[in-house]
Amino acid sequence: MRQKEIQDLISLIEKYDQTNPKIIKYNIRKYLKKHNKQEMADALEIDIQTIYSWTKAKGNRPSFLTALKLCKLLEIDLEKLLK
Repeated sequence: MRQKEIQDLISLIEKYDQTNPKIIKYNIRKYLKKHNKQEMADALEIDIQTIYSWTKAKGNRPSFLTALKLCKLLEIDLEKLLK
């Protein structure tokens, strides 16, 4: 990776970490409505309960890497989860 790419990645990780988890959860819920949650869980190699926890008010949000993989599956930019 080039220095510019590394800096861009660091900035994206920081933005993800600083985004209110409620915003990320809301957007995950919105985008997952159109998809089979079990198929998503299988593709991400995680338990379906993990996906459900992302959509609950008090649940966890995905790690940065898992969020990237989810965005790839959903064919959306990570930025869409952060706004």
